[in-house]
Amino acid sequence: MRTYTLNIYPQFADPIFEGSRTFDVRENSAGFQTGDLIRYTCISGEGTTLEHPINNALYQISYIMSGCGICKNNVVFALQRVNLPQTQETPSTEAAQDSKDTVEIDDAS
Repeated sequence: MRTYTLNIYPQFADPIFEGSRTFDVRENSAGFQTGDLIRYTCISGEGTTLEHPINNALYQISYIMSGCGICKNNVVFALQRVNLPQTQETPSTEAAQDSKDTVEIDDAS
């Protein structure tokens, strides 16, 4: 299991954080797998970090789909929010604490 830090634009971050968008579409150059964790960093079009509540949230990939009309080298993955204790910024789940690899990907969707 790995933890990925992914850049995301506000127009995509808002519905994920609010819960109305429970998926993401990404190039799969990192080899995403079910169970991996995602941390988002909300960025502007110029690439500067923006204050956004999604920056403090953690999501787990619960399902991955590729092929079936999805562009080659891309995947669609389902997201489930991982609840964190209000007093901590580190993952509270045992799975998140056992994650040894953190990967930062410099792209946005």
